[in-house]
Amino acid sequence: PASPIPPKDDDVHKSLEEICRESVVSILVNATDANDECDGLLRAYTDICLEDDLAEAERPQERQAPQEGLRLLKHDADEKESLICCHIIEDVYRDHCDDRSSHELTDQNLLLAIFVLLICGSVRSAIRRFEIHFLPEVAGCILVGVLVGMAAEGMLGWNIFFDERLFLRVLLPPIVFHAALSIDKRAFRKHLAPILWYAAVGTVLSSALVACVVHLEGTLPWPESLAFGALISSVDPVATLAVLQAVGVDETDTLYVLIFGEALLNDAVTIVLFQNIVTFMDDAVAADSHVVGRAVWEFFKIVSGSCLVGVLVGGASTLYFRVLYGWQAPMIEVLLFFIWSLIPYYICDCIGWSGIVAIVVMGFFMDMCVIGSESTDYSLIKLFKRTFSMKSNERLLSEIGTRHVRFVVEVVSTLMETIVFAYLGLFIFSPRFHWNKYLITLACVGSVLSRGIMVALLSMFYNVIDKCHDVCRGSSTETGVLQDEPGQRCKEPIVINRKVQLVLFFSGLRGAMSFALVENIPLYDVLTGIGSRYKAELKAMTSSTIFVTIFLFGGSTLYLLDALGFAGQPRSGRHGANTNGTDTNSADGDGGSCLMDPLLENTESLVGLNNTELL
Repeated sequence: PASPIPPKDDDVHKSLEEICRESVVSILVNATDANDECDGLLRAYTDICLEDDLAEAERPQERQAPQEGLRLLKHDADEKESLICCHIIEDVYRDHCDDRSSHELTDQNLLLAIFVLLICGSVRSAIRRFEIHFLPEVAGCILVGVLVGMAAEGMLGWNIFFDERLFLRVLLPPIVFHAALSIDKRAFRKHLAPILWYAAVGTVLSSALVACVVHLEGTLPWPESLAFGALISSVDPVATLAVLQAVGVDETDTLYVLIFGEALLNDAVTIVLFQNIVTFMDDAVAADSHVVGRAVWEFFKIVSGSCLVGVLVGGASTLYFRVLYGWQAPMIEVLLFFIWSLIPYYICDCIGWSGIVAIVVMGFFMDMCVIGSESTDYSLIKLFKRTFSMKSNERLLSEIGTRHVRFVVEVVSTLMETIVFAYLGLFIFSPRFHWNKYLITLACVGSVLSRGIMVALLSMFYNVIDKCHDVCRGSSTETGVLQDEPGQRCKEPIVINRKVQLVLFFSGLRGAMSFALVENIPLYDVLTGIGSRYKAELKAMTSSTIFVTIFLFGGSTLYLLDALGFAGQPRSGRHGANTNGTDTNSADGDGGSCLMDPLLENTESLVGLNNTELL
């Protein structure tokens, strides 16, 4: 090979062939699924059997079949041991990774996926109909996935695995964009300080606390402990938000905005933090001040660069819809609106930046500039609108397109959300995970404890700081709800009281994002010294934490809200109100609405048929 791997101190007497066999055995033994096996083997082959220039140019981003991948790779035939090593990896790869029929998009597989979605929809409807308050709808989808996964492996013999690329590149973007589009922008701006406080400082603090707890057991090294702390700090309060909507908590309330806003920004901080920590899973990397400083620099570079991409693409989309206003049919407007929303995500994904940060910024821009949200009070948005000679609340979509674009985005997001939780259930429990009861207990306790400490500590600091800056009013509200008063010189202070803190604590559910991140941890390679030896333990810890938080905290949220007096409040949010406290515009039905009526209405407007003709 062009760059042979230097032997470690305890391997000086081993030949490359022996080290190669040891590496292959280590990959097969420690792999948690077929994806780990094939990716680990292909990574080892790439590092050992490629020339330096080919290793970077031909390192595949996706796992390839041997006929299309490994046979195209080149190695130096003059090095006998290297050639033997490469043949060993090739043979094992073909034995373990050649049968991919269970993962192809065959008619049978697609039919099974459709039936799973149908069952999930029925389960969600049954949970609402029979008022099963202790079981969140997303938990029902997870249970469906668990049962289907057991049947697929036990009866069909499929060796299924979680594809984090599918989740991060296909399923996640529409969900994040819908969240950025639907959050009330005026309320978000007024709560921006505490949201950033929880999403940025809180995520880092929670990650550190979890890492310290799981490191106490003594098994996990610091890089793995910190990586687990980072990935498990990603919160997914979809069940909590659904309950808040169901009980009538207004979407401009401090409680709702803080939970929604933190979840919106938390994922971006978590991913960037996790990616920086994973770089330390290398035997050749020492955590000195220079390396740590570089990691901090990379963190801020990725965040700021991703924001810039979102701003630039948002400005380009505004100009596009401004120039073509009135030219496009409503269906084309809605379609292109959704396509524009995905552009910054994939741009950042291509260059190694954060697509989530970019698509969040894009969602804000398209809501306030293209749709023309009434909450356009940001200076940057005003600057763009003046640049394009737009009025403050001018819309760049037709009346029909404006009325239906939110509905379409919400339907797509709800579909992706259902797929995500059913997909997660397929892999949340696996016999190939290493179920260390001490590590699992520490993981669950650490995640819950860190969330409680983080919420209590940061809320106390924020209340003190906000009170010190309260120069316009002498008293603070106990409800924590913002109220705009004409002529008021400054906004009413936001008090995060104990009731709000308790619900914030219960909203710290973990979801598919944590599982996708733990899947991204590379399996340890003896030949290169890169990766983690404890991926099987980390996946077991992640699965257990997800299960405990969703079923325990998600299932008890409604009872908590009722006990704290949040239930039964009238709704008056941006999407309208309903006398029984439910959101009539919720596409996922959490407020008790029916999809058929708005669907018929939207289709009528788009295609020009009335309900009777359409039916």
